[in-house]
Amino acid sequence: MMLSEESSGHPFVYARAIGFFHLYCAHAPFNSNIAPQFQRMDVAWVPWFALDSNYKYGFTARRLPRISFVGHTDPSAFGLVDPRLILRGANLIPAFVDGTTEDLLAPSSMARQGTAEDKLTDYCFYYVNM
Repeated sequence: MMLSEESSGHPFVYARAIGFFHLYCAHAPFNSNIAPQFQRMDVAWVPWFALDSNYKYGFTARRLPRISFVGHTDPSAFGLVDPRLILRGANLIPAFVDGTTEDLLAPSSMARQGTAEDKLTDYCFYYVNM
């Protein structure tokens, strides 16, 4: 769970942490003879969740926000995040009534969690516990 930078009306964005890594990146000005300087960069690799815009939620609607994975065909489905931007973990409740799908994450995706039998499907939606 991280703060949202967009004016979507929802203050947070959600992702599932797959792994935490550190990279050594070379920084050098473009078209210069200055030797690159290496800098350590810590990152979290995540598949993103998208807020269901067709679902009314909040205190007046008496419903929790509902999210789903961004489809794997979308170029922004996965990303690298600075771990310092992560606020905290969020309790996600599977929306059992909406069932499961194989369409959101690729069949061999590392983003799937669970046993070998469960790795072929994901829940269509999750509720964000507040």
